Amino acid sequence: MKEKDKEVFEENKEILDADFEKVEESDTDQPTEEAYEKKEEVLEEVDEKEEYKNQLIRLQADFSNYKKRVEKEKEDYIDLGVKKLALEILPVIDNLERALDSISQYAKDEEIFKGISLIDDQFLEVLSKNKITEIEAQGQKFDPSQHHAVAVVDSEDGQEDIVIDVLQKGYQIKDQVLRPAMVRVSK
Repeated sequence: MKEKDKEVFEENKEILDADFEKVEESDTDQPTEEAYEKKEEVLEEVDEKEEYKNQLIRLQADFSNYKKRVEKEKEDYIDLGVKKLALEILPVIDNLERALDSISQYAKDEEIFKGISLIDDQFLEVLSKNKITEIEAQGQKFDPSQHHAVAVVDSEDGQEDIVIDVLQKGYQIKDQVLRPAMVRVSK
């Protein structure tokens, strides 16, 4: 079978050589104007698709940033409302605690004292749920960012800048001072 193939090849070799010469002589290496136009159209389509893709990516990023900003603003407004309400409730809590202190020596075992104590506890629990906590002041080193000194007194134990007495409790929301504690400080 191989010899037969050689014979067929030899017979058709002249025809193949002639066809090959025709192909070599033609200008197939040089693209036609039509090919250039097609290539330009394809490139324009690719550029257009790439531009749309880039626009989509930018829009997605802008929308993501917008969502984050809106969520942050929402949290800020809620925090502002909580702060405003807390600042209005704190004097009520102060007065309630003063009332408890004044009646504690007379009616500590009576039901009215226990009832008012429960109300005070509920107020403090509501504050705690909203991340509002009391600023520890008694016996602490004076910190002007958390304490408001209204009086300076001589120290009995020789330590300076120590909070001796808390006249009004201070409160903070998260790590931000809502109301500084009014204190007396040793000198």
